[in-house]
Order: sequence, then C-alpha cells, then structure tokens
Amino acid sequence: MFDERLRYRRDYRQYFSRLLIRLLRTMISFREIKVSMILFCS
Repeated sequence: MFDERLRYRRDYRQYFSRLLIRLLRTMISFREIKVSMILFCS
C-alpha cells in the first residue's frame, strides 16, 4: 500500500517535470520565432 503510493508520487513528479520541460521548450521556440520574425521584418 505505502509502496504503491510512493511509486505513484514518483511517477507523478516525473510526469510533471516532463510537462514543465515541454512548456519551457515551447516558450523558448516561440521566443526564437518572434525574434526571427522581427529580424526578418526589419
């Protein structure tokens, strides 16, 4: 019982960190696209 709960928490944390990394990557790519658009337009 306790072991299962611990395992679940660990999986949840891993999933959360993966989501965070994905969000960060999306933000970074979005910023790069914005910068390239500005450079292209000017």
